[in-house]
Amino acid sequence: MKSRSVLTLCVLSLFSASVGFAATCPGSVVSVNLTSPTSGTYAIPIHFQATASSSGGSITGYAVYTNQYADIPFATGQPMYLNGIATLNSWVMLPETGAGGALSQTVFVRAWDSAGNCGDSGNLSITASGAVIPNSFPSGYQQWLNREDDQENSNSGNAAGWWDCGTPSCSGGANTATVSFAFGQSPKRDTNGSIALSVTGPDYANGLFWYKVPPIGQQDSLQTFVWDFYFYLSSNTTTTNTQAVEFDLFQAKGGYKYMIGTQCNYHPDGGGGPIWDAWDQSSGRWVPAVRNTQTESNPSPANAIACPAFSTGTWHHAQFYLQRTLPDAQYPQGRILYGTVSIDGSATVWDISAPAASSTWGDVLGINHQLDTFNETGTVTLQEFVDADNITAWPQD
Repeated sequence: MKSRSVLTLCVLSLFSASVGFAATCPGSVVSVNLTSPTSGTYAIPIHFQATASSSGGSITGYAVYTNQYADIPFATGQPMYLNGIATLNSWVMLPETGAGGALSQTVFVRAWDSAGNCGDSGNLSITASGAVIPNSFPSGYQQWLNREDDQENSNSGNAAGWWDCGTPSCSGGANTATVSFAFGQSPKRDTNGSIALSVTGPDYANGLFWYKVPPIGQQDSLQTFVWDFYFYLSSNTTTTNTQAVEFDLFQAKGGYKYMIGTQCNYHPDGGGGPIWDAWDQSSGRWVPAVRNTQTESNPSPANAIACPAFSTGTWHHAQFYLQRTLPDAQYPQGRILYGTVSIDGSATVWDISAPAASSTWGDVLGINHQLDTFNETGTVTLQEFVDADNITAWPQD
């Protein structure tokens, strides 16, 4: 997992930073063999693979450092990735510029052993340019495919399967919506049909549709996620009638909630065209999605990532690369990381982090789709069809 802070105070002392870059590891006890990447230009995240050996103990962890912090409001010298593992095989976020442009940087991998010795790879000259959704996964990954077909327990309590609500206390908004969903619908992308999500209500009424992955509470070890699905908006789901189209992945573990919330906000505060918002769990509010920021830093809408006003009557392909970071000295519950987002094959590096929040939820993993109304003259009906709704997740990589 990516982390801006270290796992423990002991490790913190190992990684004390010099001005502008991480301090060099002394001695030659630990040797790092970095096989991927080599110097060059890469879309983000980058697949890092390395092994290490030590004459002083077993290898117990890796970190990835960059010298480029100009556009990132985090402490200089802290690693972009950190994990307590014996072999490095991970997709790692590196920064682009705040405007999403290419960013040249010096990168190296550090490994350490059970005795506290550390060693570094050679420096790489990396240019981060563009974005990608990972399509190869480490051992231990799990998949839940075609969730739009899973009707498990959909009418028998707060269990696995699909659920909906339209009240302000549940879905937000100012007014109540009438909501419903139906399986095996058209338009569709496969023979089993899509799930149709319908919302009817006045101005600022929200319809929330969520799916809980079975078995409930059995996914606590999973921390990295690729959410891949297709959605189709009805002809009435336009900027005239829609406040926002929302997509969220959520996890709860050990009394903390990790709500990785995104929405295409058609009518942002202050006017202007549609922008992406990210969910700030610490304040329970939407904030503009601004690259290389923390949600609680109150980022400016002027710098938000633009979102298309999704065309209706056609299928759109959405892909999200998301993470829950490891606990560390600064954030004992870890953080949320919005990595890269792709719509219809156009991927963007977000590199936005957000805090977890205490919660009464039981341990769970799931996804949300939501539609919010915007119509000052009467009632409106919005509809979204979802197909090939797939979740891939794996543990600490």
